[in-house]
Amino acid sequence: MARPVQIIIAGTGDAENTRLMLETVRTAVIPGKTVMLVDGPDTRKKLAKRRPFIENVGMIQGKPSTIRHSMDRCVLVFVKAPERGKVKTRLARRLSPDIAANLYRCFTADILETLNRGGHFVNICYHPPETENIIVQWLGTGYAYQPQQGRDLGERMADAFVKVFSGGWDMAVLIGTDFPDLPGAVIDEAFQGLVDQGAVIGPAEDGGYYLIGFRSTAFLPEIFENIPWSTPDVFPKTLDIFLKKNHAVHILPQWLDIDEYEDLEQFIRNHKKRPATAKNTLKFLSANGFM
Repeated sequence: MARPVQIIIAGTGDAENTRLMLETVRTAVIPGKTVMLVDGPDTRKKLAKRRPFIENVGMIQGKPSTIRHSMDRCVLVFVKAPERGKVKTRLARRLSPDIAANLYRCFTADILETLNRGGHFVNICYHPPETENIIVQWLGTGYAYQPQQGRDLGERMADAFVKVFSGGWDMAVLIGTDFPDLPGAVIDEAFQGLVDQGAVIGPAEDGGYYLIGFRSTAFLPEIFENIPWSTPDVFPKTLDIFLKKNHAVHILPQWLDIDEYEDLEQFIRNHKKRPATAKNTLKFLSANGFM
């Protein structure tokens, strides 16, 4: 059942600042999303240690306004700081580091636009942990943020699920940003898969996976252990763990994960003759002579 969520306005600002923050809520709130407005990162860090999901009625222009958000669905988005030479490194072997970094920004923008259109609650899981300010300046304050923590990708993904479920969420899916044309219908199917099966996975064409998700009551941390990350064996070995544990899992359609230059070429071929949701990526590719 959906639980009411408060609009949190916190900090040491004066009355005028508070009025402007309330006006922001009135004009920019997205239905189904939590709104937290703070006066700086220190306040946000303090609030992040608490569970703000309680009933509250805010006052906007003198009228009561209740914001409701379902605590049953959360999308965890794994991102890296878009620094030159540190993202899309395999693409950068054939492209310049600047082009690769800008493509990464476009991939991320397209995925977030798809999630925003679907009204999903988005939790940005960023890496490295010390790049919080860079990430927030890049993506804005309209999302929840938490650092990725762990010695490898598997530990970081497991930690993200542990934290989201300990925060009270019933279902969560985790995605990256290497598939800018992933449609919202696939995200919807993923959550329906969690309702039906308790776990969901989306295989990538390169042998990895682009999405994985669980219900809190069906979370399987072993799924992230002893996996040969960044190899074609990731999906089959992960699926084998589900089978050995006799754990039901819904399998999504296979999708193209853009890691190599050849993947980018395939993406371009796929979208030359048909519309796509990846508008930022396609616009950038066109402006730089790739299409």
